[in-house]
Amino acid sequence: MRNIWIIIKKELFGYFLSPIAYIVLLVFLIFNAYHFYVILQILNQPMSITGSPMSLFFGQTIFFYLLLIVLCSVLTMKSLAEERRSGTFETLMTAPVTDLQVVLGKFFAAWLFYIFLWATTIPYPLILEKYSNPDWGPIASGYIGTILIGGLFISIGIFTSSLTKNQLIASILSFLTTGMLFVIGLMEYVSTESKMKEFMGYLNIWGHMEDFSKGIIDTRRLVYYITVIILSLFVATKTFQLKRIRS
Repeated sequence: MRNIWIIIKKELFGYFLSPIAYIVLLVFLIFNAYHFYVILQILNQPMSITGSPMSLFFGQTIFFYLLLIVLCSVLTMKSLAEERRSGTFETLMTAPVTDLQVVLGKFFAAWLFYIFLWATTIPYPLILEKYSNPDWGPIASGYIGTILIGGLFISIGIFTSSLTKNQLIASILSFLTTGMLFVIGLMEYVSTESKMKEFMGYLNIWGHMEDFSKGIIDTRRLVYYITVIILSLFVATKTFQLKRIRS
């Protein structure tokens, strides 16, 4: 556990000392501020859709998912690919850490930075509270859903980063894999066969966020996210281990 924490701290310092992290933070703040502003403007229009601003903010527009897919791809592209490209991979081979500890350390560091980014949106419901009476239950579950989806996408990004030394290729692979997973889930809305529809509903991230944004936390969703995260990190560890042996 101590080795994992050391890696987490090293990675977090790396994030905050990198200019890219501040560019990501700035883009994230601008994008979400504009996204939130547009939602408020739409809700203020006569004959507009109804709903809570935060419910719409959490996963009811395609922009939310585009942000998540791109963000997680960028956050993880350096994780393991950078170790091999920069030569620190050889240093890790001689360090008293296991492959699993390296993978877990990098995963949790990226996930914590991701959570930090979303924490910057907490002022939005606080602003709403000044002018209305928002329900904090769905808001809290919306954040939980966002964090879980982030964990899922980041674990996939860690895996794709273990496949190559090129950061750009790792980012593209992560983008394509998470994007494909998202699109596959949307097949629930067009499938006519009941069993296939049920299976696609289990994978449907948009549908999951609809529930989370309404305050519904389904244990099946939790099992799904935890399972895929563990599986992705397991495969990433085995891939990293194989690269070690070959080096």
